[in-house]
Amino acid sequence: MASGGASPAPSILNGSSTPNPSPLNPDINAPLTSTSDAPPHDPSIIKNLHMEAARSLARTMAAHNIHLVYGGGTVGLMGEVARTLVSLTGPTSVHGIIPSPLVKYERGPDSDTATSSLPAYETYGRTTVVKDMHTRKALMAKEVLSGAPGSGFVALSGGYGTLEELMEVVTWNQLGDS
Repeated sequence: MASGGASPAPSILNGSSTPNPSPLNPDINAPLTSTSDAPPHDPSIIKNLHMEAARSLARTMAAHNIHLVYGGGTVGLMGEVARTLVSLTGPTSVHGIIPSPLVKYERGPDSDTATSSLPAYETYGRTTVVKDMHTRKALMAKEVLSGAPGSGFVALSGGYGTLEELMEVVTWNQLGDS
């Protein structure tokens, strides 16, 4: 869902703290999450609904020893999933991949990859900075697909970028490029 939709947590958890087993393969290893890293326009809605969905996803992943490959953001839902999963399972379970042009949005407008430090490993796991969005998406997909059978992609509420990344993954799957 692009934005403003209902929380995905009920469908993931079927209204409980136990996730539905995958009909395709229960050995999901490292799904890629694509979510918005933009600060919320109405913090109370995001904090109360969407942020809890992000934490719920991380708790479910931790309970099933599922690792995370994500877009490298430290704010918004993207950062919340990463922070929560690292707090539950440690930094080796998370790998963020961020294009250098987005570093300024994560660490302020005057930041660049030469002078800015990466997000704290102990808080966000491993971070890799790449040259552009195409490289980011290709590296994330490659890492997810090299995981255990059943590895997959997850999208939480976000904006146009989230929708674009989700549709690209769907297209790769249809064309057999994944």
